[in-house]
Amino acid sequence: MFAARLTLILLIAATACAQDASTGALRGTVSDRSGARVAGAQVTLTHPETGLERRQTTDDDGAFSFDLLRPGLFELNVSAANMRPQRHTAVKIDVGGVATLHLTLDLGAVEEMVTVEGGTPLVETQPSAVSDVIEQRALDDLPLNGRRYTDLALLTPGVTQDPRGLTSSANGDLAFGGVRGYHTSFLVDGSDNNNGFFAQARGRYRAPYQFSNEVVQEFRVSSNTYGAELGRSGGAVMNVVTKSGSNHLHGSLFYYLRDGRTAAVHPFVRKKYPDRQHQFGFSAGGPVRRNKVFFFAGFDQHIFHVPVVVQFENGQTTLTALPTDYEVTDQALVTATAAELSKLGGQYRARLLGNSGFLKLDFLLSPRHVLATRFNLSRYYGENNVFLDPSSPITNFATSENGEELVGTESANFALTSALAPRWNSSLRVQFSHDGQRSTANSDAVRTTIDTIISGFGRSSILPRNTDEKRLHLTETVSYEGRRHSFKAGADVSLTRIRNYFPLLFGGQYIFDTIRVNPFTFRPQTFGLRISPLRAYAHAVPRFYIQDFGDAVSYPNTNELAFFVQETIRVSNRLALSLGLRYDRQTFRSDRLQTNPLWPDSGKVPSDRDNFAPRFGLAASLFDPNRPLVLRGGFGVFYTRIPQIYNSVVETQNGLNRGHLFLDNTNFFAQQVFPAYPNPLVTCGTSALTCTVPPNVSGFVEREIYSFDRDFQTPYVLQGSLTAEKEVMRRTAIGAAYLFVGGRHLIRARDVNLPPPSELDYPVFNEDGTFTGEFYPVNSFASWRFTPSIACPFPPCINPLTRPIAGVGAITSFESAARSTYHGFTLSAKRRMTEGLYFRLAYTFAKAIDNGQDALVAGRPAQVEDASKAQAERALSSTDQRHRVVFAFSAEPKPFGRDRPHLRRVFNEWRISGLFTGGSGRPVNARIRGDSNRDGNVENDRLPGARRNGFTGPEYFSADLRLTRRIYITERWRLEASAESFNVLNRANKRVAVSDDGFSNTAAAFQVGDQVVNNTHYPASFVRQKTFLQPTNAYAPRQIQFSLRLKF
Repeated sequence: MFAARLTLILLIAATACAQDASTGALRGTVSDRSGARVAGAQVTLTHPETGLERRQTTDDDGAFSFDLLRPGLFELNVSAANMRPQRHTAVKIDVGGVATLHLTLDLGAVEEMVTVEGGTPLVETQPSAVSDVIEQRALDDLPLNGRRYTDLALLTPGVTQDPRGLTSSANGDLAFGGVRGYHTSFLVDGSDNNNGFFAQARGRYRAPYQFSNEVVQEFRVSSNTYGAELGRSGGAVMNVVTKSGSNHLHGSLFYYLRDGRTAAVHPFVRKKYPDRQHQFGFSAGGPVRRNKVFFFAGFDQHIFHVPVVVQFENGQTTLTALPTDYEVTDQALVTATAAELSKLGGQYRARLLGNSGFLKLDFLLSPRHVLATRFNLSRYYGENNVFLDPSSPITNFATSENGEELVGTESANFALTSALAPRWNSSLRVQFSHDGQRSTANSDAVRTTIDTIISGFGRSSILPRNTDEKRLHLTETVSYEGRRHSFKAGADVSLTRIRNYFPLLFGGQYIFDTIRVNPFTFRPQTFGLRISPLRAYAHAVPRFYIQDFGDAVSYPNTNELAFFVQETIRVSNRLALSLGLRYDRQTFRSDRLQTNPLWPDSGKVPSDRDNFAPRFGLAASLFDPNRPLVLRGGFGVFYTRIPQIYNSVVETQNGLNRGHLFLDNTNFFAQQVFPAYPNPLVTCGTSALTCTVPPNVSGFVEREIYSFDRDFQTPYVLQGSLTAEKEVMRRTAIGAAYLFVGGRHLIRARDVNLPPPSELDYPVFNEDGTFTGEFYPVNSFASWRFTPSIACPFPPCINPLTRPIAGVGAITSFESAARSTYHGFTLSAKRRMTEGLYFRLAYTFAKAIDNGQDALVAGRPAQVEDASKAQAERALSSTDQRHRVVFAFSAEPKPFGRDRPHLRRVFNEWRISGLFTGGSGRPVNARIRGDSNRDGNVENDRLPGARRNGFTGPEYFSADLRLTRRIYITERWRLEASAESFNVLNRANKRVAVSDDGFSNTAAAFQVGDQVVNNTHYPASFVRQKTFLQPTNAYAPRQIQFSLRLKF
């Protein structure tokens, strides 16, 4: 059956073909001095490094074109009868770009060759996306902390860091146009390089990098209105081209060292902790058989030894009991408990180890057929490396809650590029890839959280985990170049098979919080003595116990198919139009899905067939024909893919085979089955595939359901742009752009099993216990009880949540209901390396608004605060950043000429480069600790009266510099020694807490328990946090790195 399907796919792909995203194109015309076009001129394009040669004859309009070209430098030779031939050197072809040359021949003898240097214009005159090419110059020269090449995408306008995956040292996801970063797509050599489950680049951000900088030639970031050949993305498409071999042996050996002893002290750490990072490896390329077969190989090893500094929430590595934590009768016990907990604090070892390997073989089968094969792999492993921020070693979790993670990726890629005829070209690509991510837990002890003391110790709630993904990706490309138009049509197919093992909270968790107890027995009591979390832990009186049950394994397979057609019409020499249409279809495995009779929408996956996406673009060249002002505009529809983490939870959490236990130790009935600390209620080991609910607590287990909404539609994004760009001098261009991005049908999770809320007022206190005189109104999903009962002997009390569908807990519906709007204005300037100077400048002024688009909340509670008023979520997006500026440069001054050889040797072979980044503060969400609206979700409560993301965090600025000295050993061998400093000014770039959902800070705590204000009893109250909006961490301080590179 699989073979039959694969045969059908290949037949379809052979008849409807797709753009090869890893190549470029060259267009041009040939004229004489009078301006008349020269028909019948012979045009020969040669790739000097490999000897590849392609020929064409100009048509009646004197036009020629070459498609599906490997990015790099070419040589162009033009000849015509009775005219002097020309040779153009350094004709640069960029990935995904269309270079244009207008050539003028002089009358003369054919033996008189004219050589022209200078290459292609910097500004393209064809309809194209809002995009930027990050050239090899930037990869080689710019200071790059961690050497992750994708971080250089931050050089482009309109980009910012998505909070998901963001740490003090890693940028995580990259967000474009206000939509979340998981909508960004990654291609390598024209083939898919995405993790379908987590919707990130393959290997995610666990591994330092999957491809070393040494094997990347360049990459293009297409951020708005890209052509129909690119899809499955609502954000940007990052298109990487890897290096190939040539007729000359070339390569490098390298070593990078970063030692913590040369770094500055982290603003939130009181001393330096020893850390050391080594990165070393090699790359080499050359001929296997000259002009026929070439190889390129590389290996990169990453070794990072860094401490984990466990601090308690008071910022100390030791814990001291306060007078409010004890009385005389139990002072010794509480003090001893604090001393025992102090053993969890301090410095612990962590290791991040990784490597990547690469091998590529290119075969010139004939002048018209080229076969490229590539195999690459990466590994990431270590110790205490699951939860770790290398540049900010502070954590409030004990190392027992950490774990060890092994990430392994492999891909094998085959690409056949063929010139079928002078105007017809074809490219077939086949890739198999594997992404395996396995995390183990450091401990199998029950997880424990002590509020205001330590965030957790024991087995992590999300460990172990094992996600294994295999993917087959096939594409076929054909293009036709006519006299006044270029036609493309295509299809690609992706088959993904996934096994996900995720025993969420199978180990159980105790939460110690403020609680009222009998002062003699220390048993929980509604109107007893209020004791602190530390004192409660000392007496082994937890407030809550939670544990999940059910199946831990899912198989969220998916198949994806896409077709497109695109026509570029050159209306005149100064005006071109582009018309495109793309169709995307994604299907999901459904044979393992079960529908819960209590919620008929459960156990179903989307089946949206109407995903047609039209796209339009235009380009007009005005004024100077040699360096015109190029105006471009575009608009299009871009359908996104649905990450497999969603259909995974739909499979496992359908309310039939998965349940959530939540016990409140202050509830009389829960006390009857509440387990004795530190024993879990049910022991489910770290390799258990299922965890079964014991009969005595089945009445307390909520059967939560995750499902797609019955009206779910595939998310899509509207993108529009207007740009102006001009090459103002040789290899120097400036530009301005307006960008519009509108997300439609974006995924937003919402709990749809809640009753209508009612507004209740709670008193507000300061941390010292004084009443502020204020009351916070809360839209509460639970009412108050004013009559006595067993569970509420002394009213008023907060009633348990009564859900409309009894017997089911939260029903989290994945709705295609979120919208986003982004308006951005960008200014840019760039210069290719000319006369020893290269630079890029980009400034973005933008605003992003949405109504709560998700950051992959699948498997955890929804973030919508009031499920009855989801429209109230409209506010600044978590990806909003009003101002962002970045400037990068590389300069090689050569003050002395050949007439001063001694000074020339000393002062001429230096290079200085830098990267400066500044940005305005990011939106901050004012969070409430505790479930103030009583919807059973402690993760979505906000400060009453405050909008989502209603506050602003600190600004950011960092300057990185690198100084390099080049020493020639021989003409072909040279040594480069570099010293670089990241955040050279050591600016304290402070920040608040960051999670996948955005930046946040705790504004107040909601505490359940009797409070009396003006002789009126209230069942709960708010306690304001005096630390609200105070930064809790910082990005990396100044770090210094040294390197040696031997190039040949």
